[in-house]
Amino acid sequence: MEIIPLLCSAAKRYRQLSILLLLLLLARQGQAATTAYYSNGQNITLPAGSSNVSLALASEAAQQQLTATVTVSTNGPVTVRLPLTGTGQPGFRAGVLVSTANSPSLLGLSQVLQLQALGTVTLRTYLGATLQQEQPVDASVVQLALLAPAGQPTQLEFVSQNAFDRVEITFGQAVQLGVATKIHYAYAIGPDNPKQVKGFLSQFTQVSSDSYSTANPNGGGLCLNSGINNPERAVDADLTNYASFSSLTSVGTGCGGTLRVQLAGTVPAPGYRAGFVLGNAGLLDVGVLSALRLRTYRGGVLQETTADASLLQLTLLSNDKAFISFPATLPFDEVGIERTAVLDLLNNLNIYYGFGLENAGFTTSSIATSYPLSQNNYTVSSTGTCTLCRSNVITPSTGSPYLTFDQGLGALSSMQVRFPLNSAGVAGNRAGVVLGQNTVLDANVLANIILATYDAAGNVLETATSSSLLTANLLPGGKQEVSFRTTRNFAQVGITLKAALSLLSNARVYSAFADDLGVLRAISPAGPLPVVLTSFAASRPAGATAVEVVWATASEQHSNYFVVERTTDPQAGFQAVGQVAAAGTSTATHRYQLHDALAPVGTVLYYRLRQVDFDGSERLSPVTTLAATGSADGFALYPNPAGDSPVSLRLPASVAAGGTIAIYSSLGQVLLQQFVSGEVESATLVTTGLPIGIYQVVLRDAAGQRLATKRLVLNR
Repeated sequence: MEIIPLLCSAAKRYRQLSILLLLLLLARQGQAATTAYYSNGQNITLPAGSSNVSLALASEAAQQQLTATVTVSTNGPVTVRLPLTGTGQPGFRAGVLVSTANSPSLLGLSQVLQLQALGTVTLRTYLGATLQQEQPVDASVVQLALLAPAGQPTQLEFVSQNAFDRVEITFGQAVQLGVATKIHYAYAIGPDNPKQVKGFLSQFTQVSSDSYSTANPNGGGLCLNSGINNPERAVDADLTNYASFSSLTSVGTGCGGTLRVQLAGTVPAPGYRAGFVLGNAGLLDVGVLSALRLRTYRGGVLQETTADASLLQLTLLSNDKAFISFPATLPFDEVGIERTAVLDLLNNLNIYYGFGLENAGFTTSSIATSYPLSQNNYTVSSTGTCTLCRSNVITPSTGSPYLTFDQGLGALSSMQVRFPLNSAGVAGNRAGVVLGQNTVLDANVLANIILATYDAAGNVLETATSSSLLTANLLPGGKQEVSFRTTRNFAQVGITLKAALSLLSNARVYSAFADDLGVLRAISPAGPLPVVLTSFAASRPAGATAVEVVWATASEQHSNYFVVERTTDPQAGFQAVGQVAAAGTSTATHRYQLHDALAPVGTVLYYRLRQVDFDGSERLSPVTTLAATGSADGFALYPNPAGDSPVSLRLPASVAAGGTIAIYSSLGQVLLQQFVSGEVESATLVTTGLPIGIYQVVLRDAAGQRLATKRLVLNR
């Protein structure tokens, strides 16, 4: 599932107001076909001489069975350009389906020599004669595709950024003769149509420190490394940016890695799920989920916590991403994710953004399923020499029946089950099989699983194997899906389990399926906005102690009143300081003001608006910040920029003992902290060991409230 934000001016106002986002999740309605174009064997461009390319019969190419056979040369690369029957658009999958014609001759070579014998493979797209995009194919995928046994057509593809009507494939120069590859067809597979899903994202056009936090929610000591890299990327406007867990963590001390992100509004649970979009989703299994904890907050106050992997749901997206979420029962405006155990796999986990989405966003549109096992409408077969290989249908007292495979004693054997579907799958659908919770789908297991699609007559259409081409997805209750995205219409789905891995013994197979994942888009709301906020600010006039809070609206719908809320620490929650009547329903500009006579002096103040409608529904504005005055006056660093010598600090006279001075990295990590001792007006920071760069020096009072921040430049 790809994420595409639409940044129109109305949507910007909409985010500023924290009004409910509408999300479009692409999903199939019935069996409407995805847009798909193919090569048909006509107007193929071949290299000069073309002695290394043998074209198939026109009838085979027209039916996308076989277009050409390429023999890789030791004299140079071989290139074949295949025109399509239509023009693919940006976001279409562009690729070529290939299979090997003679890979058994290479089985005696080492893996390195096999790849050298194959050479490199590069895909390109063209619009007419103009090159649009070039993408080298990953070496591991090339090996899977071209060294597989005959009869296993495999996709080589990428997602196009430009329109195209031709796909070209180049086989690089090889070091060994005789490597032959079948080109079945080239293709362009497009996306589907959307449906509306309500919810909020952690997406903001202007990122501030109030939008996220890496602080330990349980308190505790200082962390030399927060455990999160680039946390600000999980709240910016670009939904393709991401934060990640750091490998430098201290799980158990509160420094294992925690990220909290503000959402664009308050999610009205129940009926919604809270969570994050994570990358490297193929790494996620039950073991990894048990090392993660999700939390929700409202107004900085903890609402719910879940650390039970059985309550967490993984919903697969495209591009190796997934939703990780749990059903919320209380309203929330902030979500958090915490790492609770040291697992190397988590070091590679990308955190794209947080969300609160209604439950409808977490269901795929089912296209087809296999028939109940009780009808015996499936085919089981085995290959190789296998003693005691057999299959059985188990019907437990609770739960669904499943098929088991006893792999027996055949070291080089495999077993296969093929499921006819109750309706045809469509090109672009996901084809997959549901497996039992007793099978852990790690990379080693996926390398011993082959998924395939078939036509109604049982002819193989496409295959996929290994974690490079297959995707694993954890379902509620512990079951798992293994699947791949198709390029052809199909009638059957099959799975082959190799006996080389003992983990596949007694594997449980429940069913096969065809469904859609879709594309997520954020748009402005379809109806009128309850309130369009055009400005919101807090200021303290010179010499005054009171704070003036002012805001303005361009229009209002059924707006009853505004509550002004203030805090010195957003993590500790906000308190109401006053209420102002709203304009009801109006399209005119309205300006409002509240006089906060009891505002504290000498600390940073945070203000927000709680807008309440006549029906009692409410929404929160973005937070505005008022810098500290009084006690922070006179805070300075020198020299700045600094070299190897210590940095001197001039402190405000009113800073009491127990205050702290801390140096933060550009990633928000605390690198150094020291206490202020007594009523002093100066201090020294020793920066030895810190590399050249830009840092933030933060002054806090004894209560931990931030008083002032200065930038420090080290340029040794």
